[in-house]
Amino acid sequence: MIQVRLYAAAMAAVGKESVQLEGNYATVADVIAELAQRFPGTTDSGLTLSQVAEQCSFLADGKRIDTSASVSGIETLDVLPPFAGG
Repeated sequence: MIQVRLYAAAMAAVGKESVQLEGNYATVADVIAELAQRFPGTTDSGLTLSQVAEQCSFLADGKRIDTSASVSGIETLDVLPPFAGG
């Protein structure tokens, strides 16, 4: 089971802060695709989760990964918004 924690626009698109997923997912992209299918909502600006995820960063059990990374053995996946400097 993977706990997916969502922040900012990703949370707005899904409508939840956290989702538990059971099943076999190969990559981060597979997890995002599953969430996008289950939660077809959009942000206030009309973006879907798939569109938001293109700009996000991902942490797997606290370590930065990309969408092609394996999720085998991962307990927590954080979907983080893009960060701006300042």
